Amino acid sequence: MKKLLDFTIPFKGLGLGAHSFDFQVDQKFFEFFNYSELESGNLRVDLILDRQISHMSLDFHFHGTVRTVCDRCLDEMDYPLDFKESLVIKLGDEIPDARHIGEDVPVISHHETEINVAQFVFEFIVLALPPRKVHPDDADGNPTCDPEMLEKLDEYLAPDSPEGETDPRWDALKNAWKNN
Repeated sequence: MKKLLDFTIPFKGLGLGAHSFDFQVDQKFFEFFNYSELESGNLRVDLILDRQISHMSLDFHFHGTVRTVCDRCLDEMDYPLDFKESLVIKLGDEIPDARHIGEDVPVISHHETEINVAQFVFEFIVLALPPRKVHPDDADGNPTCDPEMLEKLDEYLAPDSPEGETDPRWDALKNAWKNN
């Protein structure tokens, strides 16, 4: 829990205008969230907080790597990330039983003095990951995945059928949609 205190920004004492903050995201950060796809990482997060009377604009810049599993060979890999995200937080009166206006504009009471951005940082990192993560190819276009696993995958792939031959079980289904 103490680690997430590093992501707390005491905004009440900040004057109007832009303020810079930077955070380090490491293995302890990911352990707190207990998310199985991301095991660890080494990211730097640069944040520009632009404080205004009625809102705060937060501009995040993430750069570094996260440790995850390759979807092709199941080997661990460091996946590089370098992206930017923005968030607007409205400063307003407390809303009973609601912390948000709409889907994507968080609201913080005028009585609050600080904001913890750890949850936002975590969500932005998770959303930046592509649906399929694989080791990058080398300069010649060959995969850099675990060669032993690639051999196993090739071994269990279905053999290609000769040109023109199809499986008759699937041929019957090709025109099934026309019967409805």
